Amino acid sequence: MNKQVNQETKSFNELILQIFAIDTLFLSVGDALTAPLNLTSARWKVLGKIASQPQTVSALANNIGYARQSVQRIANLLVKNGLAEYLPNPQNKRAQLVTLTTQGEEKLLLVHKQQQAWIKRLMKALDPKIVEAMTNQLKDIFYVIQEDYIRELKNVKGGEHNDRRTK
Repeated sequence: MNKQVNQETKSFNELILQIFAIDTLFLSVGDALTAPLNLTSARWKVLGKIASQPQTVSALANNIGYARQSVQRIANLLVKNGLAEYLPNPQNKRAQLVTLTTQGEEKLLLVHKQQQAWIKRLMKALDPKIVEAMTNQLKDIFYVIQEDYIRELKNVKGGEHNDRRTK
């Protein structure tokens, strides 16, 4: 039994290390894909989030998992470069909404075209069924970790929590 527990711990630890490595690689590839367009992975993430709907900086930070100050800096740069703009927020006069401009939409389309070309290259070496199965497994693992995290936070703090990483 002890060997099985040790193997499970070892296997899950290896999974964590691989996910960290892939995350680092994705950020590096994202920076390389977006560099010719004068973007970064972080700016791409913000543009992608506001493409679906305008959001406050705080909401973006919660959705992306970055600190609010970091997202504020990114939003200000996107506005300065004409890729985004601030709009009045009818629900909160102090928290403006960040939204894409036409130039931002065009830039995001160019990034997506580059991303699609990159994915097509990768998929020549990968089995689509395995990628789909792994994606589903990662979603399952995400929800198990999320539920454990929420439960443990409640135990530690004795009640509800407000942590952006679980939203």
